Amino acid sequence: MLCFVNDSNPNDKFWQHIDTALPNLVLMRDLVIDTSQRHLSAHAQTLIPKLTPRERECLKWTALGKSTWEISHILNCSEAVVNFHMKNIRAKFGVNSRRAAAVIATQLGLIDPG
Repeated sequence: MLCFVNDSNPNDKFWQHIDTALPNLVLMRDLVIDTSQRHLSAHAQTLIPKLTPRERECLKWTALGKSTWEISHILNCSEAVVNFHMKNIRAKFGVNSRRAAAVIATQLGLIDPG
């Protein structure tokens, strides 16, 4: 934010100075915004949990309302394997329930429950 607070009334010299400096300030603003967006995007990507393909599958089926037993049959694995993946998913998202993880993953665009 740029502020031109002054105790006195601005004179012509003040406005000439502003007219000279303003284009450079606008250019600097655009440069800062462009540069910061790239850094913010890169930083945001590090905050999004990285899911394995199998974790994505388990989470997708969870979002569709499937139980551990149903997911194990769909993925042709044991319930223990599904529970293992769900435990890892909950840890990655920092939540206590698989439903909360599914909601967050959907909001982040990591899964599409359809």
